[in-house]
Amino acid sequence: MELKYFRLIKTIAEEGSIANSTERLFLTQSALSHQLRDLEERLGFKVFHRTRNQWELTQEGTELYKLANKLFSSIDEGFNKIKDIKEGSKGSIKLSAECQSFFHTIPSFIQKMGILYPEIDIELSLGATHQTVSQVLSDEIDIAIVTTKPEDEVLTSIKVFEDEIFAVMHKENKLNNEDYLEAGSFSNVHLLINSFPMEGVWVYANF
Repeated sequence: MELKYFRLIKTIAEEGSIANSTERLFLTQSALSHQLRDLEERLGFKVFHRTRNQWELTQEGTELYKLANKLFSSIDEGFNKIKDIKEGSKGSIKLSAECQSFFHTIPSFIQKMGILYPEIDIELSLGATHQTVSQVLSDEIDIAIVTTKPEDEVLTSIKVFEDEIFAVMHKENKLNNEDYLEAGSFSNVHLLINSFPMEGVWVYANF
């Protein structure tokens, strides 16, 4: 089905009749009537109920009108993106982090982005979640700061920083007497974690 037919349906539905659509479509009433008749013959059903003063979409025509709106909306969006590419980087980026401890790094990232790409807005999702990779795959967010490199081949990852782990304790703690601490040093110590599921907690998964 050619694009001109979707444009015809959309215009007649919004203008109320073929006579009112001629100026908008830059065609004569006769030419538009011929196009509509040709379309309905191809489809095998009526697109409009026609009365003397009013044209109303049939049930099938209503579905075609909805499809026309989606189609032209997608076309407009595509051309706007092309325009942004030609004019320079514009738009917005949705950013989130897998762990709350990463949020201290985000302000510097936003500041650098503001300098390099002033026309791009950063939308920050503050709810730290272990589903950030899934959110990137489903286009809910654009960039995720995570602890583990994703295995999905459609994603790309860049190492941005390393976290150094510190053990902070009272001077009287028995571990304070050790020259070197390793994961086994904490085998008899209770670990309190405020995140679930446990398998998604980096410290638990690695140590």
